[in-house]
Amino acid sequence: NTSTRVRSVRYASQTNHNTHKSLLPEPGYCMSCNLPINNGTEEQGKTLVVDFETNLFVGTAMLRIRDTKPLPLGGCSSGNKDYFEGKKRTFQAVVRGKFLAPGIPMSECITGQVFNKPAGSLPPRIVLTAPVR
Repeated sequence: NTSTRVRSVRYASQTNHNTHKSLLPEPGYCMSCNLPINNGTEEQGKTLVVDFETNLFVGTAMLRIRDTKPLPLGGCSSGNKDYFEGKKRTFQAVVRGKFLAPGIPMSECITGQVFNKPAGSLPPRIVLTAPVR
Protein backbone atom coordinates (compact mmCIF):
# COMPACT_ATOMS: atom_id res chain seq x y z
CA ASN A 1 0.00 0.00 0.00
CA THR A 2 1.43 3.36 -0.99
CA SER A 3 0.70 6.80 0.31
CA THR A 4 1.64 8.46 -2.99
CA ARG A 5 -0.87 11.02 -4.22
CA VAL A 6 -0.67 12.79 -7.58
CA ARG A 7 -1.24 16.50 -6.97
CA SER A 8 -1.16 17.65 -10.58
CA VAL A 9 0.22 17.08 -14.04
CA ARG A 10 1.53 20.22 -15.69
CA TYR A 11 4.00 21.55 -18.22
CA ALA A 12 7.51 22.10 -16.89
CA SER A 13 7.25 25.79 -17.82
CA GLN A 14 4.43 26.18 -15.27
CA THR A 15 6.49 26.78 -12.18
CA ASN A 16 4.07 25.82 -9.41
CA HIS A 17 1.18 23.37 -9.26
CA ASN A 18 -0.76 25.78 -7.04
CA THR A 19 -0.75 28.65 -9.53
CA HIS A 20 -1.59 26.71 -12.72
CA LYS A 21 -4.55 24.56 -13.65
CA SER A 22 -3.60 20.90 -13.59
CA LEU A 23 -3.83 19.00 -16.86
CA LEU A 24 -5.63 16.29 -14.91
CA PRO A 25 -9.40 16.26 -15.49
CA GLU A 26 -10.26 16.56 -11.79
CA PRO A 27 -8.47 16.80 -8.42
CA GLY A 28 -7.29 13.44 -7.12
CA TYR A 29 -7.49 11.83 -10.58
CA CYS A 30 -4.74 9.24 -10.86
CA MET A 31 -5.00 8.29 -14.55
CA SER A 32 -5.08 4.68 -13.24
CA CYS A 33 -1.67 5.50 -11.81
CA ASN A 34 -0.18 5.68 -15.32
CA LEU A 35 2.13 8.67 -15.40
CA PRO A 36 2.65 10.78 -18.51
CA ILE A 37 5.77 9.75 -20.40
CA ASN A 38 7.60 12.25 -22.58
CA ASN A 39 9.56 11.00 -25.59
CA GLY A 40 12.31 13.61 -25.80
CA THR A 41 10.88 15.67 -28.66
CA GLU A 42 8.88 18.09 -26.52
CA GLU A 43 8.77 21.75 -27.41
CA GLN A 44 10.69 23.88 -24.91
CA GLY A 45 8.55 24.23 -21.77
CA LYS A 46 6.05 21.55 -22.88
CA THR A 47 7.63 18.62 -21.05
CA LEU A 48 4.98 17.04 -18.83
CA VAL A 49 5.83 16.75 -15.14
CA VAL A 50 3.93 15.17 -12.25
CA ASP A 51 3.65 16.89 -8.88
CA PHE A 52 3.19 14.27 -6.16
CA GLU A 53 3.39 13.77 -2.42
CA THR A 54 3.77 10.95 0.07
CA ASN A 55 3.76 10.88 3.86
CA LEU A 56 7.50 11.65 3.81
CA PHE A 57 8.18 13.50 0.54
CA VAL A 58 6.70 16.15 -1.75
CA GLY A 59 8.11 16.77 -5.20
CA THR A 60 7.97 16.65 -8.96
CA ALA A 61 8.85 13.83 -11.36
CA MET A 62 9.59 13.86 -15.08
CA LEU A 63 10.01 10.76 -17.24
CA ARG A 64 11.26 10.45 -20.81
CA ILE A 65 11.46 7.20 -22.74
CA ARG A 66 12.99 7.05 -26.20
CA ASP A 67 10.68 6.15 -29.11
CA THR A 68 7.44 6.30 -27.12
CA LYS A 69 4.28 7.53 -28.76
CA PRO A 70 3.70 11.27 -28.13
CA LEU A 71 1.01 12.16 -25.60
CA PRO A 72 -1.89 14.32 -26.77
CA LEU A 73 -1.16 16.81 -23.95
CA GLY A 74 2.57 16.99 -24.60
CA GLY A 75 4.18 19.33 -27.08
CA CYS A 76 5.95 16.58 -29.07
CA SER A 77 6.59 16.77 -32.77
CA SER A 78 9.05 15.34 -35.24
CA GLY A 79 10.37 18.85 -35.96
CA ASN A 80 11.68 19.42 -32.43
CA LYS A 81 15.19 18.63 -31.27
CA ASP A 82 15.35 15.11 -29.86
CA TYR A 83 16.77 14.84 -26.31
CA PHE A 84 18.02 11.33 -27.13
CA GLU A 85 19.68 12.18 -30.46
CA GLY A 86 23.28 11.00 -30.53
CA LYS A 87 22.96 9.32 -27.12
CA LYS A 88 22.87 5.63 -26.24
CA ARG A 89 20.53 6.19 -23.30
CA THR A 90 16.94 5.06 -23.65
CA PHE A 91 15.27 6.84 -20.72
CA GLN A 92 15.61 9.73 -18.31
CA ALA A 93 13.93 9.99 -14.92
CA VAL A 94 14.22 13.13 -12.80
CA VAL A 95 12.76 13.59 -9.32
CA ARG A 96 13.17 16.71 -7.23
CA GLY A 97 11.55 17.76 -4.01
CA LYS A 98 11.96 17.78 -0.28
CA PHE A 99 11.48 15.49 2.66
CA LEU A 100 8.68 16.50 5.00
CA ALA A 101 10.11 14.78 8.06
CA PRO A 102 13.35 16.09 9.56
CA GLY A 103 16.36 13.83 9.98
CA ILE A 104 16.09 11.55 6.96
CA PRO A 105 19.70 11.13 5.77
CA MET A 106 20.30 10.58 2.04
CA SER A 107 22.41 7.53 2.99
CA GLU A 108 19.11 5.88 4.02
CA CYS A 109 17.36 6.60 0.70
CA ILE A 110 17.04 3.93 -1.95
CA THR A 111 16.02 4.28 -5.57
CA GLY A 112 16.03 1.80 -8.39
CA GLN A 113 14.09 -0.15 -10.93
CA VAL A 114 12.26 -3.45 -11.04
CA PHE A 115 12.60 -5.57 -14.16
CA ASN A 116 10.28 -8.44 -15.04
CA LYS A 117 12.96 -10.27 -17.05
CA PRO A 118 16.70 -10.77 -16.62
CA ALA A 119 18.80 -7.93 -18.03
CA GLY A 120 20.51 -10.25 -20.52
CA SER A 121 24.25 -10.29 -21.06
CA LEU A 122 26.06 -8.01 -18.65
CA PRO A 123 29.53 -6.56 -19.21
CA PRO A 124 32.47 -8.26 -17.45
CA ARG A 125 32.49 -7.87 -13.66
CA ILE A 126 35.53 -5.57 -13.79
CA VAL A 127 33.54 -3.07 -15.87
CA LEU A 128 30.68 -3.08 -13.37
CA THR A 129 32.80 -2.78 -10.22
CA ALA A 130 35.61 -0.47 -11.44
CA PRO A 131 33.61 2.81 -11.22
CA VAL A 132 32.68 2.04 -7.60
CA ARG A 133 36.32 2.01 -6.46
